[in-house]
Amino acid sequence: MGKVYTRGGDEGFAATLLWGRRRKSDDIFEVVGTLDELNSFLGWAASHSSVEVLRPVQNDLFEIGFAVMSAQPFDPEGLRVAWLEAQIDRIDAENPPLTRFILPGGSPPAAAVHCARAVCRRAERVLVAFEASAPIIRYLNRLSDLLFVLGRRLNDGNEVYWERSGGQPVQDAPLT
Repeated sequence: MGKVYTRGGDEGFAATLLWGRRRKSDDIFEVVGTLDELNSFLGWAASHSSVEVLRPVQNDLFEIGFAVMSAQPFDPEGLRVAWLEAQIDRIDAENPPLTRFILPGGSPPAAAVHCARAVCRRAERVLVAFEASAPIIRYLNRLSDLLFVLGRRLNDGNEVYWERSGGQPVQDAPLT
């Protein structure tokens, strides 16, 4: 392998596998950059805990990024949406019932997962604007749900609840 730097992007352009050289401000780089940021946050979250569910997701995100950047065949139906749903159900079954809005944060592992969830939501918006396929959007939507229930689980019931200004708790806020 050669050097890490190529100097090819020094003028604000970068190569894609499908569309040739593009300005770094092109939408394709916003998509791939946001997926990379999400993947990095997932790696950070995984480094804070022994949660193994995040590693397969990181691989899936590489598949999605590669599909967006290349002309290689990609079966978006092969994404693990059903697997994500099973993980959501399994993890959420261990959580206490949700009756109030929670603030992102808590323990360091939960805070890292909540950061990843926020980036996942942005990735979903970016991919919708890019007109990505429905299975990819569905995958990211389920992933953000997984990260929400996982963040709650990692806080082990010690969540911080939203309070209205003046310290007034919000009781039994409708969550649907």
